[in-house]
Amino acid sequence: MQWHVLGADVKTAFLQGSPQDRVLYVQLPPDAARLLGIPDHPCMLLRKPMYGQTDAPRAWYLEAKARLLKCGLTMHPLDPCLFLAHAGAGKLLGMVSVHVDDMLITGSPGEFSTFTDRIKTAFEFRSWKSLDDAPLTYCGGQIARAEQGITLSFQDYLKKGETDHHPG
Repeated sequence: MQWHVLGADVKTAFLQGSPQDRVLYVQLPPDAARLLGIPDHPCMLLRKPMYGQTDAPRAWYLEAKARLLKCGLTMHPLDPCLFLAHAGAGKLLGMVSVHVDDMLITGSPGEFSTFTDRIKTAFEFRSWKSLDDAPLTYCGGQIARAEQGITLSFQDYLKKGETDHHPG
């Protein structure tokens, strides 16, 4: 279909989420307190979910979902992490796959740009890369352009797993 393919990484995703409904205090580690110039290591009110909280990924997903729906995308009925963009007549213009703070975005050149513009303003991104410039990595897979379309390889990811589990 000759769609553009983009990879995007949401910057400090959990901190872009909604404030927590509960009151939760955390104690800064001594090194962090020193860096901030705070004596000792005081307790601080945690306003937003942070990495390590068991419910933080779910809270971030609900926030990301709300923002993508507000951008005019619809959630796929079988995959709650896949969002679709349609034209008025139901023609599929593009898709956004979400995995924690990473997005794989693809769509029709021109027609889908309205959606990508909305997405760019809905989130603060650390990176926004095009497959036209270089291969992309998403969920451990290497995505590249080929003569006949697009290839997906997990070869590097699998090799990494082998070295992680088999020292030497």
